[in-house]
Amino acid sequence: EEVQECCKELRACRDNPANKGAATILPIFKKLSRQQLDTKDLRSTGVGKEANDPFFRNHADVKVRNACAELVNKWKAIAMGRSASAPPPSPPSAPSAAPPAASPSAPSAPSA
Repeated sequence: EEVQECCKELRACRDNPANKGAATILPIFKKLSRQQLDTKDLRSTGVGKEANDPFFRNHADVKVRNACAELVNKWKAIAMGRSASAPPPSPPSAPSAAPPAASPSAPSAPSA
């Protein structure tokens, strides 16, 4: 399958100093981004773990880092059951540290 082949190519990029450049890596990420994968595919191929390797996440070329992040985020959305085009859920907001406002119906303290 093409996904498994891409996974092998990414592994080769990590292992072979001659294949570490963006010109080699970006076409592989592009091929992967065109694939329609589901959670079963992601688990069976291990391509998500390979693409999310620190070698690609921290690559010297910003285009490789961005392509890696975009692909991994897309796959995480699929794994979480969201549409790949949907934005990730926002984290729950922390409770406010401010005290609750006094209600207008509460009697005010008499002023002296």
